[in-house]
Amino acid sequence: MRINCSDNESRRGLPPSLWMMHRAELIAALATAVPTNTVGFGRALLRVEQDEETVTAHFSDGTSERADLLVGADGIRSAVRASVWGQQPTRYAGYTCWRGVANVPEAVHPRGLLMEIWGAGKRFGVTPLPGGRAYWFAVSDEPEGAVDVDAKAALMDRFATWASPVPELLDLTPSGTIIRNDIVDRPPARPWSDKRIVIIGDAAHPTTPNLGQGGCMAIEDAVVLARCLTSAASVGAALNAFERERYQRTAAVTTESWLFGRLAQGSAPLTRFVRDWGTRLTPSRIAFAQLSRFPQFDTGPIAAAANLTGRSADSLAS
Repeated sequence: MRINCSDNESRRGLPPSLWMMHRAELIAALATAVPTNTVGFGRALLRVEQDEETVTAHFSDGTSERADLLVGADGIRSAVRASVWGQQPTRYAGYTCWRGVANVPEAVHPRGLLMEIWGAGKRFGVTPLPGGRAYWFAVSDEPEGAVDVDAKAALMDRFATWASPVPELLDLTPSGTIIRNDIVDRPPARPWSDKRIVIIGDAAHPTTPNLGQGGCMAIEDAVVLARCLTSAASVGAALNAFERERYQRTAAVTTESWLFGRLAQGSAPLTRFVRDWGTRLTPSRIAFAQLSRFPQFDTGPIAAAANLTGRSADSLAS
């Protein structure tokens, strides 16, 4: 099955829904929008504590920072989450994922072509990046916690017989740049906030990457949280409003991504038969509508920077 996103969007009068960026380049671009010395490095968060008026973060170098609000955006193994709600186990999806970026000639993989190939308990996907590069991911059912002596050799062993451009992409990727991670999430659950502490992104609602929405939802969280902080009468009211607004959306993505991964990774013959023929027989317009449901989500208005930064701590005090 082929889905032409541009054609479907043009017919519906929709803006482009597919934009590809390297995550490191996105982070660098976002960093240019904040004042100099706002971002600090080299300190690990150990714990947080709070009272009715302030919250304090304690770091590994012995320093601490006090503020009116602490936002934990520190990933699935969030130190903020653990400090407030205790350690919580992750849920292993049953498969691991290797990721890489390669400079790819047009003859190997045409510019702009996004593809995913499914096998028995394995998948391989490719998306274009600016500058003649391609980002690829390889997924395989594996025991949890397994490691590679040589990631590239492990992948060539698993995917050497796959159709082009899979072997070529692996060959073009420098060995030391390949990343391997077990795929984990947590079932949707609340709370995400406590007094003057809130968690966002993967710290609050970690998801498997099957729908490509993990990083997107973290950015959405930031937009909604900023808007809630500009309009609520107190920090507590803002965090409650944020959680109410965001839970349904993030829970839906987490649940559907988990189920999609189970289907796509199918290894039993009957599962693969149903999966493959169901995909072939689905009309392109219906497949596009399903794929675009989550990427075309609208967070609503973005809070003006002047409104957010101009509010005093007293105006948000509980």
